[in-house]
Amino acid sequence: MGGTYIICSFDDIVLDEDNKVITTPVYILASSVNEAWQEINKLLKKVIELASR
Repeated sequence: MGGTYIICSFDDIVLDEDNKVITTPVYILASSVNEAWQEINKLLKKVIELASR
């Protein structure tokens, strides 16, 4: 499938602009529900920003 594994911290967002894919490892690495919520919220803000371009 040609995927590339990118090592990053739980609070990072990984963006593949060519394929229009955005993701975060927070669902695996978060230590609490609140921590996950904060990072998922950050991801959603980035999706909205990209969609408004």
